[in-house]
Order: sequence, then structure tokens, then C-alpha cells
Amino acid sequence: MSRRSTDLRTGWRLVGIGLVLTLVVLLASSGTLAAGAMADTESVSATGTATDESPHLATGATDGTEPAIDPALENATGEVRVVVQFDDLERDEIPDGEAAIETRQAHANASQEPLERHASETSGVTFERGFWITNAAVVTVDRERADVTELATIDGVSGLYADTEVVASSGTVDGATTAATADAGEEYTEGLETINVPQAWDEFDTRGEGATVVVLDSGVDGDHPDLEVEGWKDFSSTPSDEPVDYDSHGTHVSGIVAGGNASGTQIGVAPEATLVHGAVITDCDEECRGRQSTVLEGIEWAIDQDADVISTSFGWDDYLPSMVQAVENANDAGTVVVAGVGNGGEGTSIAPGNVYDAVGVGASSKTDSVIGFSAGEEIDTADAWGRHALDSWPDSYVAPDVVAPGVGVKGPVPGGDYASRSGTSKATPHVAGTVALMQSATDEELTPDEIQRALRETAWKPDGEPDEPDTRYGHGIIDTRAAIDAVGDHSSVEGTVNDAVTEEPLAEATVEIVAEDGTVAEIETDEDGTFDRFGLAGDEEYTVVVAKEGYETIEETAFVPTDERVMIDVVAAGDGELEVTLRDTHFDAGIEDGTVSLNGSRGIYPGTTLENGTYVVSDVPTDEHYTLEASSDGYEDETRRVAVEDDAATRTVAMTGDATLEVTVESEEEGDPIENASVVLERGDGESYEAANLTDESGQLTVVIPGTGEPYTVEASAPEFASTAVESEPIESEATESVTVVLSEPLLPIPGFGPAAAVIALAAFTLLAMRVDRRD
Repeated sequence: MSRRSTDLRTGWRLVGIGLVLTLVVLLASSGTLAAGAMADTESVSATGTATDESPHLATGATDGTEPAIDPALENATGEVRVVVQFDDLERDEIPDGEAAIETRQAHANASQEPLERHASETSGVTFERGFWITNAAVVTVDRERADVTELATIDGVSGLYADTEVVASSGTVDGATTAATADAGEEYTEGLETINVPQAWDEFDTRGEGATVVVLDSGVDGDHPDLEVEGWKDFSSTPSDEPVDYDSHGTHVSGIVAGGNASGTQIGVAPEATLVHGAVITDCDEECRGRQSTVLEGIEWAIDQDADVISTSFGWDDYLPSMVQAVENANDAGTVVVAGVGNGGEGTSIAPGNVYDAVGVGASSKTDSVIGFSAGEEIDTADAWGRHALDSWPDSYVAPDVVAPGVGVKGPVPGGDYASRSGTSKATPHVAGTVALMQSATDEELTPDEIQRALRETAWKPDGEPDEPDTRYGHGIIDTRAAIDAVGDHSSVEGTVNDAVTEEPLAEATVEIVAEDGTVAEIETDEDGTFDRFGLAGDEEYTVVVAKEGYETIEETAFVPTDERVMIDVVAAGDGELEVTLRDTHFDAGIEDGTVSLNGSRGIYPGTTLENGTYVVSDVPTDEHYTLEASSDGYEDETRRVAVEDDAATRTVAMTGDATLEVTVESEEEGDPIENASVVLERGDGESYEAANLTDESGQLTVVIPGTGEPYTVEASAPEFASTAVESEPIESEATESVTVVLSEPLLPIPGFGPAAAVIALAAFTLLAMRVDRRD
């Protein structure tokens, strides 16, 4: 065989191998595409439980040239429910305010009239109902008798979609549902603490009063002690007149929005908000299911309830066109739509949480990180929404907008119980409750755009996270207090309350800020004696009333300009007074040059001198006991434990000198000590006192006296001796001085007579001598 023939055979073999390989690759590719298509045919999800089901996509042009048709409709058999989507109005055709709803309703009626006429004329097509919240209608089509695609030929139809189901589950993403009665020792749930709800309550004096929250979910236990349901509608096929939960998901979610503290722990963000519940997820044989059409009906009903915010903890793994209009129209009606972005993890999102104008919510953990199951993705507006996107939307954006606590969140469940659950279902009501507080805290009607912007701008991230929005945190973890402060013109009054005497800060003082119309905002000072009250209407004068036990009530006035902060420093005087008299125990007289003070937990309250040794300690709080401290130069310090009452009280403190005088009394002629001599001391002001004791056998006596730096006149007397007085040296504080008093004997020491008798005898003798001399 020639070399040429061998080469040809080798070449044909290579060609054959190449053809076989190519066929294998083509078959493998075909199988992969088919698998992918099958995976894309299912479309249910919820924020309450994780799902790995794929998005439900519609085919057809999205540039306005022809309606999009849901692939699920093309191969459906039997009766199918179809959501027929119509073109919406242009933005410049919609008026502001309440007229927007009327305009949309009129436009929806006009748009859907041809569909109603088609249904009435076509066998196998039944018009169920129309919506204005999104310009859409639901029809039932019997595929055996009618062609679904004919609906796409009706004027104004932009798309045909299966009335898809949505699932909400009471379970947690990790399957760990824990029954719990209360958090012993906790005043608030950890979630409320994380987003600064208690601080917002205190500073803005609101717990949601005047705001209405509509929760659309599986129903609610209206008898739960932590819930007060003020509005209810059951959208099931056999509706209940009274609130009922077909699962437990709705009760748990409602409690996080507006629950109370019957368990001992505050569980709801806005407990004073008006809680309204619509049961739209009611088919709960195995897992709770609802339909797109039912949810749309629920949103319309929520608008009729004057909802400030709608909370939806469920959604579709899809960019659902009906949700775009529903969110947009709700916003035009002044209602914020808060929706979870799902539990599918990074790279996923669900509607309506992924609608740009909704507030999409992800879930943070107890460590402020974003939990792994929390959904998040960057959304290309044109690719995701096509013709349904609004011109005002950016080219791309991220979902979620913000995140909130969604792991181990405690809330109520039917039967008066409590449970800890996880999911973006549990993060969503934290945000919905915050929106209620934001609206409640301002007199202005906030727009959904203002609320969404404030939530985004005041959210925060842990250190190390990117500053720009990302697919995990969005803009960050919400801060309720900061979000409230960011909306409206919130003026504020802040200041300090200190003791008027000691200048110590006064904690737990009650501060009432009274508006001109009598509205009162009440807060307490912190441990530093400071107070800070936000959320005040500006451009008016307020009366600031400060009260604390043991103190006089103080009133200050302050004019508060719009959107400004006013500082007020208040000094509070105690409402008690103590009058103290210092008495010298020796001379029985008042001590003029002493000091008196009361020493208490807030410092020292000094006394001032009145007269005659009397002192007064004023502005003393009457809420505690004090140590009375008295001192004066030359005296021993004295202390007493005293209570100060509301009325002026009096105390007398006897003070003893701190110096000693050693007195020696002796006779003039012999220098012998004189026993039992008495000693009288006199000071410069003429006051005197007699020592209680007499001299001893050595003629000595030690006397305690005030060491005031002055001399004393010391007079000693004894029987059969003439009294004698001498002056001591000046005696200083704590000094010991000595003085000797020498007594002389009587002039005529006649036995049995004392000095007085001798004087009389001497006088008689002198008179007798004078008479004798005259006779001579």
C-alpha cells in the first residue's frame, strides 16, 4: 500500500472521530438547555422560608411592540387563571394627592373594558375582577374552549401572566422554631435595641400613635395578649369575620410591627400604631399559599384603610410587572410598601422587595453581620424590568435597600405563646414599624420617597464594610432614631439639670416640654443630668418644667426656631432648710464665728450666719439624710446625723472648747495649796462661767475652755481667804496654759469670824478711837 493511501485513510478516521465528538457535544448542549428551561418553570418563594426554586420568566418583546406572554400559560391545560396586564398612565398624566387614585381607577376601568367585553362574548373566558392598584385584571380561561394568546390582541394589553402562587411559611430558614414565654429580665427584644427603638421612643415621644400599618400575611390571632387588631379582612374563599391565623406566620410578623409587652418584654416597634391585618396567604394545608391576584386585592384594600405603610413578608422569585405598578400606585397614594427580599441568599431577590420604589429588606444577625440566607443582588433595570421600569429609575440598583434584625427574633404566635424565628420575614416588620414611628413623629404627611431616602441615608454598616450600597447590606442596618430625626423639621431642646448649690448633675429628673397648645413631651435626665428632646414643632415658645423629688419645681421658657437646637441649663434648688444654733457649753452663749454645713450624696450645703450664733442651711434636697458638720476656732468639731424636712427645721449643737487652763490656787503668806477653792472665768465680752469642780488637795483645777486666742480673767475664792482675780495669757486652739491665783488671808483673822466680820470689827474699832480722841 502506498504512503498516499495510508495518509488518506488516517485523515478519514480523524474526520469521523471529529463528527462523533461534535454530535456528543450537541446532544449534551441540548440536554443542558432543556434542563435549564425546566428549572425556570417554577416560581414561588417567601421571605419566611428559604427556597431554591428558580425564577418564573415571561417571553415576548418588552419594548412595547407586542405583549409578553408567560411561558407557563402556553402549555397549560384545563382552566387557568390569567393576570392580564395593561399599560399604565404616564407620570405626567397623574395628578398629585387623592386625585391620583381616582385618575388611576378611571384609567383602569377604561383600559379593562375591552377585556370585559371580550370575556362576555367569548366562550371559555370569564372576567373575575379588575384592579386599579396595578392596571390589570384576572380572567379564567378554559384552554379546551379558548385560546389564551387571543387576550394579547386586546388593545392596551402589555402582558399575560399566570396568576402565580406565593408561599409563606411559619418555619424558620434553619428549621429551628423555639417556643418561649418571655425574655426574663429583658425590657426590650434584642432587635428593638439594635435599631435604637427605645431611644427613639424617649427622644421623640412617639410609639406610633396616629400611624396605620397594614400587614398582609397569613392572618392574625386577635386574642393574643400582645396584639390589638383594629382592622381585619379575610381574603380566603370562606372568610372569617373575626381575626384568625391560618398558620402562625402572620401573628409573629404582626407582633414585631406593633406588639406590646404583656410577656414582660417589649416585642413591637410601634405598639401604639393602628394595626390592620389582611389575610391573603390562607391556603395552609401543607404550606401557606396565596395568589398574585389576592395580594393585589389586599394592597388595594390596604390603601382603602389609609395605610401609612404596608408590610409584606413574602414574594415571587421574579421581576413581576404587576408589582411595579402596585408599588408605584401605593406610593402615589402616600403608602410605603415594605417587603422582604427573600431567603435565597446572595444573587437572588423576590418581588415586590426587588421593586426599586419599594423598601426592600434583608436580614442581619445578632452580631450585625448579614446572615447567609438573606437575599441580595445587583439588578440591571432594563434586563429585569424592560418596558415596565419607570423612567425615573436608575440604570441599575441593589436589593435590599436596608437590613434589619432577622435571626432569632422573638414574637407572638397563636394561643398566647411566643417563639423565636428567623428570616427576612422577621426583618421586614422591624422596618415597617420604623416607618410608622417616622410618620407618627412628625405633623407633616411624609411622602414614601422622603421615608425611603431617610431610611437609606441614616442606615449604618459595621467597620470594614463598603460605603456604597452593596448586595449584602444595601445601605446598611436601619437606625430608627436617626431616621425619625432625618424626616421633617425636627426642632429640639437639650440641656442639663444640676443642683443649685453643689452643681452636681441630677439624674432621673422629669423634664416636661410644654407646647403652646398644651401638648406635653416628657423625658428624664440621664446619669449626667442631661436631657435631649427631639421632634418638636419649631417656631414657637415652649415651657420647660423640671421636677425631682426633694427639689423645688423649676419653670423656664424658651423660643425654639424651626429645625434648630436650643440649649437650656437648669439649676434646681432643694426644697428643705435647716436652722442651726451653735452654743458654747461653758459660757452658755451663741458662737458667732463658726461654720455649719450639711454633707450629703450630692456634696456639701454650707450654712450662712444669722445672729446670736444661729446659722441657716438653705436649698437642701429633702430626699435623703445628711451629716451635720459644725466647727469653730477654739472648739471641738461636732457632727450629727439629721434629716431635712420640707418645712424649716431647727437643731442646737453644743460645742466644747478645745483648750485647757490649769489653775493653781495657793495662799499668799505660806504658799500653801488651797483646797476646795472655786474658780470663775470671765472673757472679754463680760460673759463668765464657774467651773463645776473645786480645786483638789494640791490646790489645782484643770478647766476646759475655748482656745479662741484671747485671755481670760480667772477669779478664785476660798473660805477664810479674800477672792483674787488674775488674767491669763491668750489661749490658742488646742493649747494648755497655766495660771496661779494667790489668795490672801482676812485682815483680822478673828477665830470664828470670816473676813466680813473682821471688816466690821475694824470699823467699830476705828469709830471708838475717834470718839476717844475727841474727848481728849
